[in-house]
Formats: sequence, C-alpha cells, structure tokens
Amino acid sequence: MPSATQYTPDSRYVRAAADRELRDRQQAHQTAWRYYAGDHRKHLKPSGSHDDNVILNLCRQVVDRTVAFLVPDFPSLELHESADTDREKWLRGVWQANQNAVLLASMAINGALDGHVFARVVPDKPFPRIVNLNGANVIAFWDADDYHNVLWYELRWTVGRKTYRQDVVRDGGRWLIRDYLLHGSRWELQDEVIWPHALGPIIDWQHGLHPVEFYGRNELSHAHLNDLINKVASDTARILRFHAYPRTIGTGFEAANVQPSGIDDFWVIPDKSAQVFNLEMQSDLSSSLRFLQLLADSFLAESRVTMLNGDPQHFKGVTNLGVRVAYMDQIAKTEMLRRQYTAAIQHISQRLLMLGGHEFDVMVNVHWGEPLPVDRREAVELTAKQLELGLLDTETAAHQLGLRKVEIKSAV
Repeated sequence: MPSATQYTPDSRYVRAAADRELRDRQQAHQTAWRYYAGDHRKHLKPSGSHDDNVILNLCRQVVDRTVAFLVPDFPSLELHESADTDREKWLRGVWQANQNAVLLASMAINGALDGHVFARVVPDKPFPRIVNLNGANVIAFWDADDYHNVLWYELRWTVGRKTYRQDVVRDGGRWLIRDYLLHGSRWELQDEVIWPHALGPIIDWQHGLHPVEFYGRNELSHAHLNDLINKVASDTARILRFHAYPRTIGTGFEAANVQPSGIDDFWVIPDKSAQVFNLEMQSDLSSSLRFLQLLADSFLAESRVTMLNGDPQHFKGVTNLGVRVAYMDQIAKTEMLRRQYTAAIQHISQRLLMLGGHEFDVMVNVHWGEPLPVDRREAVELTAKQLELGLLDTETAAHQLGLRKVEIKSAV
C-alpha cells in the first residue's frame, strides 16, 4: 500500500491509505534520522553528577562510510564514448551548477536512512535545478498490478498553520500537477496545470534493492543492535567507575582510632587485631570487552561495511588486489547500490536534457570513480600490458586510469 487502479484523489479509501502511508513513512524517517544523529536510548540513570551512558554511534558510521564508498566523487557522464560534444559539456555544467557530488551524496544519505530517494527537476535559468526531496513528505501510488508503474506522487508540507498537498499525476501520455490546501478535514483544489514535457518531473528509486516492494531498503534496519552495543558499553563504564581502582578496607577498629603519622600519609592503628587491605577487581572485564567487540563486528557485518584496524604502515607493500580483497564485501555492496544510482542519474540527466531543449532519448553512460586508494604505478603497468596484448582499447584504458583518451599514451 498504497496501490490503486486509477487516480481517485477524493476517495475515502485513497485518503485513508495516503494518511496511513505518510504517517508510517514519517515515523520510520524520524527513527532513522534520530539514530543517525546519535540520539540513542540511554540505558542507565545518572548517578549524581555521573552519567555512565556510552553512545557508540555505529549507525552514523555505517551510513557515512556507505555513502563515501558510493560517491567518492561525482561520476563522469558521457553521451558519446569517442567524442566530447557540446551537449555533454552542457549536461556536465548543469550537474556542476547543482553541486553534483554534494547533491548526489545528499541523495544517498536520504536513501540510506529512508530506503527510497525522490528527486525533482525544475525548469530554471540559466540551468534547470535538481531538488532532493524530503522522503518524509512524499509517497507514491502505483498500479495494483505493477508496482513499477507509478500512477501519481503525493507531496505534503506544512507552513505555519496551513497544510499543502501537491499531486503529480500521470494522465495518459502527460503529467498533471494539482495543488490542494487543507481546510479542516477536507482538501480543496487550488490549481491545476499541465506539465508541458514528455518526461515527468519526479524521479524515484530504491536505495537498497527490495525486489517485492515499491520502497527500497535502508541501511539501519538493525539499528536496535546499536542499542544493545550501547547497553554493554554503558554497563562496562559503570563497573569501571566503581571498581577500576582498589579501595582500601579496614576491619576491627573504629575510625577514630586511626592516627595519621605524617610519613607518606601512613596510618597508625593501635589495635593489634585490626586489618587494612585493598579490595580490587579480580577480573579485567575481558569477557565483556570481547562481547562488545562481537556485537560491533556483527553490526558492521550485517551492514556490509568494512573497518580495518591499523595505520598506513600496516598496508605498506600490499597490492591493489590485496586491498580489494580486504574490502570485498563492501565493494560488492557498493556495486549493487551503484546499479540503482546509475539508473537514477541517467533518468535525471535525460530530463535535464529535455528541459534544456536537447535531444533526450539517449543513453547516458555513467563512469564511477574508485573508492579505494590505488597504487598508481601498478595500475598503469597492468593497463599498459593489457593494451600491448590487445585486451583493451585506449578508450576503456583511459576510463580505468581516470584519464581522457588523449592522455592515455603519455600515461602508459
């Protein structure tokens, strides 16, 4: 839900389904963003001026590392593999004017937290604009027989005491934009315009692939595990506060019988039967720390995020293959995400070309950058050998090295 067979904006069934869908998505949105912001549950009550609660925000680390791998930089866009045309330059300029890499990373963060991304293209001068829509304000209605076929989008927002709604509706081979204002419990139509272009203004896509649902998967479906990690860390912190250092215990005497000697603050106790000893932990909490590490590793494994311990010296002499093997799972995850975002970039680019008056029924080739550091010499030597054996053409070799075709000869 919500699925439909046709656009029926005044149907009680449709209104109830829309309200339910929006409420559920807003709740999931707020929960995910709360975890991302570090607003996690606190398991221990403060004791006086002491607050032993520990917040290890692995949720944010997972999202940020996933986005950093996905968008190390904005990918290169090409309409023709063998020529750098004016239309290509114009398209790159539009993305640049929309803060390409920053915009794409922002979309990816929305996707990582909401599971689905909504973007809108807006005609403007000198370039069309790309708007990263707030996923908490947008829902989609799709064909009951085919959830890939969106019938209309519904956007809602509130300004002051007024609540607005906009329906972007597929009407045969065109799109309608209908604006509503909420009066009491009734929506009143304020305006209706025809979108004067072949492709619709809104693009949506799944972040994490969800084959049997319209909305995609987010990165924090297991956020509750971060709560358990914080619970173990907080309990350990409290134990350490009380027992990290020895406590001196005295038995068999009254406190008034203790006399300071003045020699290194040594105590003198006249009673021969008195005993003074140190009470200290017999355990180093190694089992608790191992359990904490197990939970953290499990959280990262479920997220398919790799975190390696060590400094650059530990990886000295490691080949490009060795680095990629260490990050194999995260690389595989990134490739899956890039399939989703490649299609999104292509659809957005086609609409930009359309709004710019260019031919838009074209294939936009998207070439992503390498998220991991690469031994440049090793990469060049391998590419040169492949060229020598005729396994690569110069265009493909240029893409592998991040060069233009005209630079490939000097590189190898």
